[in-house]
Amino acid sequence: MEGTPDGQSVIEPLARAQHEVAPPDDFDTFAIAGELNERFADLPDYWYLDLSRADLISNFPDAIAGTCADQWLPFGVATGPDDLVVDSDNILVEMAAVGSRCDTFGNDFQQYMMGFPGAHEDTIGPTAVVAGDQVIGWIEDGIAFVISADDPAMLDTYRPFIEDFVQYQADQPAPD
Repeated sequence: MEGTPDGQSVIEPLARAQHEVAPPDDFDTFAIAGELNERFADLPDYWYLDLSRADLISNFPDAIAGTCADQWLPFGVATGPDDLVVDSDNILVEMAAVGSRCDTFGNDFQQYMMGFPGAHEDTIGPTAVVAGDQVIGWIEDGIAFVISADDPAMLDTYRPFIEDFVQYQADQPAPD
């Protein structure tokens, strides 16, 4: 329905009907994340933090794949269940499924990542990444991943999570 003049008149009643059956909450991300929800790694000692809709909306203009994103899922990571807010003692992970219409995305993403302070090519396990002072990014199976931290020390603090998360993504079967 995207781009059709009557799209809004069709989509809004469908969304209302869906919300009657399954009311959304403040952290309902499935609509924008889609199949990316399946890329969560079940890693012990770490908790995922959903962003509120308000935070999603404020982060959306800067989403890592921009207009190339078919799906986008940002979330925080915490080391304990009582840490409920993504702030300077957490990391933020973004995943974006990149649409096939963006055939230069790989090069564009590499240039984008190299623009961060301290950016350099690196590896985590077998995966080539770009690592900077406060950011790590890579592409796996048509999905762009960026892990960032307000405090650069958090990339070191969360290094075991980052290594396991990167390896988990590399171990996933390629999409059909």
